Amino acid sequence: MKKLNSILLGLIALVIFGISSCKDEIVVTYQDAYPVSGTWWVTYQFDDGSGNIGDWYGVGYTKLFIYNTAFDNDSIWIDDHANFWDFKVKLPYDDVSFAADSALNVSYDIKVNIKKGKVIDNDSIYMELEFEDDPGTIYICSGVRYDGFGE
Repeated sequence: MKKLNSILLGLIALVIFGISSCKDEIVVTYQDAYPVSGTWWVTYQFDDGSGNIGDWYGVGYTKLFIYNTAFDNDSIWIDDHANFWDFKVKLPYDDVSFAADSALNVSYDIKVNIKKGKVIDNDSIYMELEFEDDPGTIYICSGVRYDGFGE
């Protein structure tokens, strides 16, 4: 009987603790560059010259990182960590859109043009890229926000 009472008392304490811990509201804060910033799963597609757009290099989905620093609240870094082209560029952003002509790639010495960059509904991203060492080829980079879960 004593064992049953101690189990019952433990369950009551657990329920009271659980109810009281739910009173605090969780407040989510985002960094300045949200919703542009974050980790993204993206693909890079381009026109093969005959109007067919696809992932002709067979790279598939790769991670793309977009972030800002404490010193730059008006600009973002786009960094692919050498997952596709080895580029890391800094450019201005405005709410959910971003673009740059001849952004300096700090990974190696080329310029990168980024056009039509935008975030759609906080969870999808789209941009068009042109690399100085592959002039004329417009890469369509699009994907979704990485949520930390598997497929």
